[in-house]
Amino acid sequence: MSPLTRARCDPVTHEAGPMQVEYYSQRAGAGLIVTEALAVSVQSFGWYGAPCMYTEMKL
Repeated sequence: MSPLTRARCDPVTHEAGPMQVEYYSQRAGAGLIVTEALAVSVQSFGWYGAPCMYTEMKL
């Protein structure tokens, strides 16, 4: 599947917020596969509102 990024993460913390949770909740039925592009380092952000996964807390 292709990344389904919607740039709905908090722009400061880069964590999923209520709007992103609602977006995926609306699309969940019997099953849900989430594929989303994310930054793997501070230098790799490509767009505003991108999620990240490079801190110890997020791993």
